[in-house]
Amino acid sequence: MKFGGHIRIVFSTVAWCAMFAYLVFAVRMCRGGQEAILLRTVEIRIADAENIPIVDRPTVEGWLKEYAPLRDSMPLNRANTGEIKRFLEDKPFVRRADVYTDMEGKLTVELWQRRPIARFALRNGYDFYVSDDMYVMPAGPGGSIDVPLVTGSFRLPFEQGYAGKLAGAEARSVNFSEESCLYFGKLINFVRLIGSSSFWDAQIVQINVEGGGSASYLSAGKEPEIELIPRVGRHLILFGNLEDTQEKLDKLMLFYDRVLDYEGWEQYRTIDLRYKDQIVCTRR
Repeated sequence: MKFGGHIRIVFSTVAWCAMFAYLVFAVRMCRGGQEAILLRTVEIRIADAENIPIVDRPTVEGWLKEYAPLRDSMPLNRANTGEIKRFLEDKPFVRRADVYTDMEGKLTVELWQRRPIARFALRNGYDFYVSDDMYVMPAGPGGSIDVPLVTGSFRLPFEQGYAGKLAGAEARSVNFSEESCLYFGKLINFVRLIGSSSFWDAQIVQINVEGGGSASYLSAGKEPEIELIPRVGRHLILFGNLEDTQEKLDKLMLFYDRVLDYEGWEQYRTIDLRYKDQIVCTRR
């Protein structure tokens, strides 16, 4: 090897060592700087608060106090942003959390909520939301959101008070049965079907389920009867079971267009969709 080659190797080695030493020095200075920075403010941002009024600032402040008190003038590096993020994302209402600090002493918490598609308030005491990512959330803690309300009584595949993913509910429930799980899935699919139409999403405000409260009802091959309560009109819609759901909705839309738009939306007490290829109505 020529002398010039040895010189290049030496200079390269010295340069890499100098760079490494600088990085070590910079990291130590950064840590020292962080230790000198004190927590001055906590900023909470809820990205979708206008559309989903469930989680509010006082709720998040309560969660942070539950995790660990964040005191003014405490060293900023004691706020473990990774742990705070994981703690907040364990809350059933939170889809995602970002937690970070800056050199001015500010800790920022930014949240995105789960989006409910239905609220269940049943006679047996169950009261919860189901989100669009199939997560069970207890009702609250803030205001309510405008989604279809499911009432009545039927067998559920998880215990009262359960919060978590629907896919894992059976592992924590003594009430689980395959029949109740399948029926709950059909009911959620029906809620999704309503939500996929701007008209039905605005028109159907309540889904009442009757006849499925006993443990043996679904296992006997029977399904509860569904009643729909509309936003416009004083009629009750007798929907029947959850078979041929799109066909029944199309039939109801045809009735709205050809009859109610001409006779008036207050003329009928019930609209019965349970019969094949016909609608049976009772007048007021």
